[in-house]
Amino acid sequence: MPISTTSSFETFKSTLRGGFMTKHKGQTASCPPGAGFVATALSVSFPKLALSAVAALTVGMLASPSETYAQQFWDGTSTGVDADGGDGTWNAGNTNWDSAATGGADQAWASGDGTFGGAAGTVSVDGAQAVTGLNFTTTGYTVADGTAGSIAVGGSAITALDVTTGTATISAAITGSSNVNKTGAGTLLLSGANTFTNSGPAFHRVSAGTLQLGNAAALGDTANSWQVLSSGVLDLNGVDTNAINGQFNLAGGTIMGTGSLNIGSELNIDGGDVDSIVTGAGFL
Repeated sequence: MPISTTSSFETFKSTLRGGFMTKHKGQTASCPPGAGFVATALSVSFPKLALSAVAALTVGMLASPSETYAQQFWDGTSTGVDADGGDGTWNAGNTNWDSAATGGADQAWASGDGTFGGAAGTVSVDGAQAVTGLNFTTTGYTVADGTAGSIAVGGSAITALDVTTGTATISAAITGSSNVNKTGAGTLLLSGANTFTNSGPAFHRVSAGTLQLGNAAALGDTANSWQVLSSGVLDLNGVDTNAINGQFNLAGGTIMGTGSLNIGSELNIDGGDVDSIVTGAGFL
């Protein structure tokens, strides 16, 4: 687990499997005996660390909201009864959402859960569109800024961004306040200048599949807290992230890719793999 010193800061690049490490701003790094640190200008201690705080926060985040929301299916430019997907403009007035995947009624967007299936396409977002969740069941979709377009999360404690298979891209800015949760086995690329925030004292999560970054602000507001669970992968994809000034917890997942993860406050590692550079005031 090499740690190197550069001109004004230290970078961390490692593959960590098992164990637990906590690093608070202004404190020394800690890890269990036998973790194999090779340190340069960095003191390392090996205390026994309690996991109760991280466990409590994890349990709190895994609780799902009890509310249910409108489920609609993207129909692109089609006026038929089936949700065919494809290219189209998503705004407040178009009735290009269906009430069911097959045999549904044409509807305007109802600010609930949206599913993108059928044929892949580019969805141009006009104006701020509120969502409680998005589900991509066909690979190759891009949700992009059309005219002053954005995706506003909120209305639920957790907003699931689910990619069932393949890859989906959201390049429109994601705004609002909710705890974003990447689910599904596929890859979600976030390439917008996002500003979304946590809802309450909780985490945004990568629960499954891969969350891939395409913008320094992809992870939203700098005050956010994030957690990567055991089936999740955070792919930096060459991006040097903005500072994460909430907590960042690696709970059995993977951080990979070139670029760097900027930890502004606190890094907790409870197992998992780190194969990227981690830097920032919260790590030093």
